Amino acid sequence: MKIFKLPRFARRFIRRHTEQIPLLKSIDAHKKLSILYSIITWNLFGYLIYKLIKKNLLKGTEGWWEGNVYGMDKVKNIQTYRVDGFNLVEVKDPEKGSTENKEN
Repeated sequence: MKIFKLPRFARRFIRRHTEQIPLLKSIDAHKKLSILYSIITWNLFGYLIYKLIKKNLLKGTEGWWEGNVYGMDKVKNIQTYRVDGFNLVEVKDPEKGSTENKEN
């Protein structure tokens, strides 16, 4: 099934000025293109799911680290830690709104 049919003069020009592709070479090219298309499709599908989740879950929230996005808003004593290498750099407490810097 052809979506776009070439005009007759274009088909004649292409047939006259190109050689026929050998069968084994065309099968090999078909396999490589199939793998390429499947990889691109899988990545685009993942990107679409990511965008849908990000749009629906994070709409109107202050931040994902507060826990209210994932239904953890009833959990108390939540703290977030920022680590650089093996050193503790910062501790955030969202309930109190405080930040402690622990740099050495």
